[in-house]
Amino acid sequence: MWLPIGLLPFLKVGDVWQNGQATGESTAPSKETFRQLNINADTAQFYKAGGKPRPERFGFMRALSYWLPIRLHPWHSEHTHSNCVIIADRPRLQIIIPCMELIRFYFGSSSSLLSMLFRPTLSRTALAKQYIKRPDESVFLRLADGISGASAADIARMLYSPVAWRSASLIGKSALSCSSLGLPIYPKCWFPFDGVTDLHVSGQWIRHDESQNGTFIVYEILSCSHEFPFKSVRYVAPSNSDRLASPSQGSQTQAPTRNRQNQKTLLLTDTDPDEKRQTKFVQFASLNSKFPDLEHKTIFKNPSFSISKAQSYPTAPPSAFSVGSTGNGKGITPVEIEAGIEQPTFNPRELPDYFRAGLDSLQHALRFTLMTPLSQAEYTFPVPLIHNRPDNPYPACFIQDENGGIRRRMMGCVQVDYADRAEGVLILEPIGCDTPELIAFELIEELLDLELIKKQLLRHWKKDEAPDSADDELRPTSVTIG
Repeated sequence: MWLPIGLLPFLKVGDVWQNGQATGESTAPSKETFRQLNINADTAQFYKAGGKPRPERFGFMRALSYWLPIRLHPWHSEHTHSNCVIIADRPRLQIIIPCMELIRFYFGSSSSLLSMLFRPTLSRTALAKQYIKRPDESVFLRLADGISGASAADIARMLYSPVAWRSASLIGKSALSCSSLGLPIYPKCWFPFDGVTDLHVSGQWIRHDESQNGTFIVYEILSCSHEFPFKSVRYVAPSNSDRLASPSQGSQTQAPTRNRQNQKTLLLTDTDPDEKRQTKFVQFASLNSKFPDLEHKTIFKNPSFSISKAQSYPTAPPSAFSVGSTGNGKGITPVEIEAGIEQPTFNPRELPDYFRAGLDSLQHALRFTLMTPLSQAEYTFPVPLIHNRPDNPYPACFIQDENGGIRRRMMGCVQVDYADRAEGVLILEPIGCDTPELIAFELIEELLDLELIKKQLLRHWKKDEAPDSADDELRPTSVTIG
């Protein structure tokens, strides 16, 4: 049976399928946790599924028998040339992991990423148009067109770990090598790291005698404890992968609806999907449960949206669904399989009134991308304290609340895309009026931090505080509150 590579997140060794559907059953007889496994070139090597141990490494007697004797494990008999990684970092134990399972687990966070990795050549800009890592170990990604935000953590690891990049690049290179030799395509893949990890897996023990010495063949990797090479990730995803809530949802908090199909079966066709139809997203696993390290790290999406145009995607019911690169399959809806970061829905109506009023005032804008500073996890935030003299902050940093007290003024920042340019705009909560204060600035880099915000605010307020100006008292930035 032939299936699109984008369906690999669904496919695990040992799963039982019937009539084209997974039954939910697995033939994996046991689960094991192997702690403190040391993964490196000395403890792990590539072997064929139908191969034998090397005598210089495992001894002459052990080299007489196959890694996977057919009488004990017949399931690989039609694919004895498929590649595996065998870990032997301790005596009397070998762990066999099929390379396809390494690909599925470590790089199968989305069908779009998998499709990219199986191409002959891989470039960093094919995954992210822009990527920056700051001294505090935070990463900013502007993902490439067609790449799902569910893969943001995987892509950040690939970009900032040389081992992960070599492992990911090996997938397409090894597939090309097989194809050029006219051989069945059995790709290779290594772990995306060298070092120590705890692996929780399911699979089967293979005992060659009555002793406890044995080989464990991994059907499915369940979790891996190795750390990712960053402390946080903030990313912007391309427009077709945005989760925009319907305007009818208003600003009420609801359970995420996301444009996905969990309630009914999707019947897939082997045809290119229609590039004019909006993607359906199918997510069935959380990345945090696979990688405990991510439970303690922030992965945050800056939504990209348009409020000036109506939905441009066709609304007619799809004729079919398909996984793969979009093309001219008329009426066929593209499907993105995700097993990575669950991306929340975003509704522009959830933004404060002053923020939306500021967006509405930006004429001819095609698209907006929220640019929350890296130290923040919200779309709006307090105006940073800026002093015009020691211990004397600018009055414009504050505003009077409904009870007559003083509080910090709120603000947000957005990248505005026009037909011929892009610029950054700070939108500040209005003082004494209904019109928000807007500060536009040249977008030299798309990574925003508080220092850049302070720089733009200070430049703006210094310009507005000229002492000989007759209308100073009318300027919001020079109002003294209290």
